[in-house]
Amino acid sequence: MAIFLGAFGDKLKLGTWEKYSILAFGIFALLDIRQKHMMGPAPEPENPEDQTAENSDKK
Repeated sequence: MAIFLGAFGDKLKLGTWEKYSILAFGIFALLDIRQKHMMGPAPEPENPEDQTAENSDKK
């Protein structure tokens, strides 16, 4: 929010509600980026034949 207001604060007249809206949007955007980065790609199964539905009843 500080970066946004620093860049556009003198050009825009924002009310209190709009400032809090920008803050909430920024927080949730950063949380989403963090979650996507922390999760990473899904690991590959070691033996793909064991993951099929056909082989699940043979165990």
